[in-house]
Amino acid sequence: MIHLDETRLGAKLRSLNRPSESATVSFFEEDFFMTMSSEIPAASGKGRFITLWTLSVLVALAFVAAGGSKLAGVPAMVEIFDKVGVGQWFRYFTGIVEFTAGIGLLISRYAFYAAVALAIVMIGATIAQLTVLAGSPAAPLVLLVLNGVIAYLRKPAQLRPAGGNRAQR
Repeated sequence: MIHLDETRLGAKLRSLNRPSESATVSFFEEDFFMTMSSEIPAASGKGRFITLWTLSVLVALAFVAAGGSKLAGVPAMVEIFDKVGVGQWFRYFTGIVEFTAGIGLLISRYAFYAAVALAIVMIGATIAQLTVLAGSPAAPLVLLVLNGVIAYLRKPAQLRPAGGNRAQR
């Protein structure tokens, strides 16, 4: 039988002194668990969905174009990979990764993994810009951050923490 001291529960609920805090109470074997959060919940619903897809499409277009130019052998890309000194095979490899992962950003099931792969490519591009190419790392850093945001928002359920933080009284 479940028994709950209503005065203790009422006192706990009244102790939430900020309107942004929320409480979830579940009853289990004469004890109750309360989860409190003072954080504003993440954006959800239609606005989040539209923002995520807009961001994914824009980033996907950038990587499909960049990967396509590497695969097509655009002279600027050939020159960049000559300066890096790892060989033209690496241009093809990078082009395939960018092109396929760019498409992967548009497939919900693969978007997280595609964003992680592209973030790794952007880490390499940033290092190349800073060490070998002596260029500005701004573009790869922006793309790194955008891929990080997409990966975070598309994280599969099995990689999320189960149950959140629970405090027992």
